[in-house]
Amino acid sequence: MKRFRWRPKMKFGLGVLVRLAFAHCVSRPFLPEVHLSSGMTRSAMNKSESSSVATARTYYNSSPADKFYFAIWGGNDIHIGLYDSPTDSIAEASQRTIKRMAETVPNFSSNTRVLDLGAGYGGSARWLAHRYGCKVTCLNLSEVQNERNRLVTNKEKLDHLIDVVDGDFEHLPFENGSFDLIWSQDSFLHSSKRKAVVSEISRVLVPEGGDVVFTDPMAAANASEEKLGPIKQRLSIDTFGSQAFYEQEFRRHGFEVVSFKGHRDQLTLHYSRVLKAIEGQKEALAKDVPADYIEHIKAGLRNWIVGGQEEQLDWGIHHFRR
Repeated sequence: MKRFRWRPKMKFGLGVLVRLAFAHCVSRPFLPEVHLSSGMTRSAMNKSESSSVATARTYYNSSPADKFYFAIWGGNDIHIGLYDSPTDSIAEASQRTIKRMAETVPNFSSNTRVLDLGAGYGGSARWLAHRYGCKVTCLNLSEVQNERNRLVTNKEKLDHLIDVVDGDFEHLPFENGSFDLIWSQDSFLHSSKRKAVVSEISRVLVPEGGDVVFTDPMAAANASEEKLGPIKQRLSIDTFGSQAFYEQEFRRHGFEVVSFKGHRDQLTLHYSRVLKAIEGQKEALAKDVPADYIEHIKAGLRNWIVGGQEEQLDWGIHHFRR
């Protein structure tokens, strides 16, 4: 597997702060209930993917990014956590986010077919598979992260429940109505084609009774484009999503808004904790991660923290159903 080398002058998206949800093809037979679409080849997807997706793939496949995420988050999760106390670790808070999201889904059972968009290292998929015995398809654009996902999933003997697919969520390689639940954590901001993402979600979800549960760092209702500029520049995106945008788009595809549980304070707290963790692991990180990469990440984290403190950013758990 080819790994991308870190080049200090390259402008990567600030993926370090969020967990991407994308995916592709698998190294073993796909689960019976889910069928890959024959309508688009990998080559075609590469040609039609947005520049933001290409940037994210390059970034997440880089060795420094892989080592950084693994060290700070612990190799399971790469998403914003929910903190109940000052002593909660990043890993504990990240697990709590998964639990709170799962609790919003009615009748979650072993029969629920889940698609995790931007699955990262697969921590959420393994948690759901352990908890409910359900089958989960992990869609993720980083082949490096996907390989880690497969290794850990096999080690935990969950490969009969979890499939890992290389690809991106702008072009889902699945047939219509393949899933009962679409799940994603802090990934959609990496797409510059969010309307297409919602359309694809609608296509692969069952026509009736399907749920969509996700989190995504967004622009606040009264956000200033000027203040959001530095964050968008680091993410290599032109716009953020918003609560109003997602509600409008999902309604347009026949969904009802079940709930939105806002946790802007947790976004700011989480990135503050990540920044603190970097300082605490400075010496260990220096062995594997270039110093200029770390400084780039720290600058980006500060932008996120200020954006949250100034109420320019929003974050929370979305739930839609049809």
